[in-house]
Amino acid sequence: MASSRRSTTERVAVVTGAFGGIGQAIRDRLAGAGYRVLSADRSRARSGPDDVRLDVTRAADWADLGERLASEHGGLDALVNAAGISGRHDFFSTSEAEWSSILGVNLTGPWLGMQAMAPLLRPAGAVVNVGSVYAERLPPTSDEAPVSPAYQVSKAGLHQLTRMAAAAFAPRSIRVNAVVPGLIETPLVADLPDDDRARRTSGSLLDRTGTPEEVADVVSFLLSPQASYVNGALVPVSGGYLADYRPRSLTKEV
Repeated sequence: MASSRRSTTERVAVVTGAFGGIGQAIRDRLAGAGYRVLSADRSRARSGPDDVRLDVTRAADWADLGERLASEHGGLDALVNAAGISGRHDFFSTSEAEWSSILGVNLTGPWLGMQAMAPLLRPAGAVVNVGSVYAERLPPTSDEAPVSPAYQVSKAGLHQLTRMAAAAFAPRSIRVNAVVPGLIETPLVADLPDDDRARRTSGSLLDRTGTPEEVADVVSFLLSPQASYVNGALVPVSGGYLADYRPRSLTKEV
């Protein structure tokens, strides 16, 4: 069987949303750390042996992936739920279709994935969900870049789902955490108007955007044995966006 080819030291990871932005950086980081990474994304046909077409909102797609993992690899060591979409409408103009689509990908998708992968995750395995600082604190907004209620609610739900999953998986010695990025240099951020970009960047104590690679480094840590006592945590990677501080314009220079 194909699973017999798995070496005793090979670690297998699934990364959703693996062909863009943060997901791609996570995929590359884990591959560099020695994982066999199955790259899952709904927007691209398979182009390599470890590329998987996966619509995270479809339980059937997750079931197909589970069958492949069981057959070819005998199980799974790491799951990273990085697939996510945002919205472009404010509270009053968000449509029911946009609301359902965003919650489907950002919240239902990780839930379906963790359910489907649960029987395959090996002891000492780990799950990392990709949340958002905007689930915890409203970002600056403008007519050109409104706050999406569907996006923020979906990520807030994902944070709570992470805590609940940590409790559910703990008896199996599987850890579940979330990385909580701030403003990260992705194609979506690149499209922000300059004034919105400046306002959102100013929310970071480091006064800059982060990089996908910086998020990927933290995800790699959370999956590693070095994080063996980290469970049910929401780990910000935001340059201090969630820190309790006074606006620097009100801080007296010394």
